[in-house]
Amino acid sequence: MTAARDDWSSWIVGALMGLLAILGLLLASRAEERAFEWFGLLVFACAVLVIFALIRRATAPGDGAGPDTGG
Repeated sequence: MTAARDDWSSWIVGALMGLLAILGLLLASRAEERAFEWFGLLVFACAVLVIFALIRRATAPGDGAGPDTGG
């Protein structure tokens, strides 16, 4: 049951981060001051990084120890 709950929570967090990324881009595009423009771009970049981290965690092999390098 824990794996199913973790799966749903990842989807919810991913969707929320997607919305936050879009809001960051909207903030940057409508900004009249440079500080708000950069803040919007920073929000967008952080949200995209979180989404990529979620994808990496979901596609990690086995226990998430990383790729097997052989040896």
